[in-house]
Amino acid sequence: MKAVRELRGIVAISIGMVVWLWVILRISDAAGSKKDFWDILTAIGTCAAAIIALFFGIGQLLATRNVAKIQARLIAARLLPKLTASQEAMISLVSLLNEYDADEKNVHVRNGWFIRCGKAAHAAKLNVPLIELTGLAPLPNDCAMHVARASAVIDTIIYNFDSFDSGYWTVGAPEEVREKFISSVLKRTKENMEVVADAFDICLNAYNEGSDIADSAARSIASFNDANGGTHKNVS
Repeated sequence: MKAVRELRGIVAISIGMVVWLWVILRISDAAGSKKDFWDILTAIGTCAAAIIALFFGIGQLLATRNVAKIQARLIAARLLPKLTASQEAMISLVSLLNEYDADEKNVHVRNGWFIRCGKAAHAAKLNVPLIELTGLAPLPNDCAMHVARASAVIDTIIYNFDSFDSGYWTVGAPEEVREKFISSVLKRTKENMEVVADAFDICLNAYNEGSDIADSAARSIASFNDANGGTHKNVS
């Protein structure tokens, strides 16, 4: 199909060049120009070569962009479950942080609460390789930047829990240190939930766009089958 389109383009350009040559010759004759046929043909041939090269260059650029968009949609589809799991884990983390009881004296309850918070933070981690982040670049609204920022903030929250010794939290940390820690993590988590939600919406739109393309292809195959009275099968 691509070769047919390119052939049609070359034929159209060739016909245009012939018409252009005829017009230039007529104008040249009418103006009494001393330029002969071969001089004019050489100039038009040079222009035609440049136009054909530009035609192929633009076609290749468009093809590359289309491939990049398809890859971005595939990555977006792959990220949707990860973003959903991360959002659910952050909701759990916010709920746990809001349940903190400063008056709780039982060290086992305190320690258990802190460990559960840490596990929720780890569950929110977004393992997105750099190559996939780069592949998201064609998507609108800075989707790649949203995912990169969300991943970095989650890693920071995880580091905060991992670096804060649970034993110190349970029996040694002053209450103001605990409250400051909770306030900081709670603020970061809530802000990050909005970033992840934005990234999810962008990826979902890209996924739905890809689904529309797939549905269109399925309808085309169905039309082909109806017209030919057969069943189209992929042969591998």
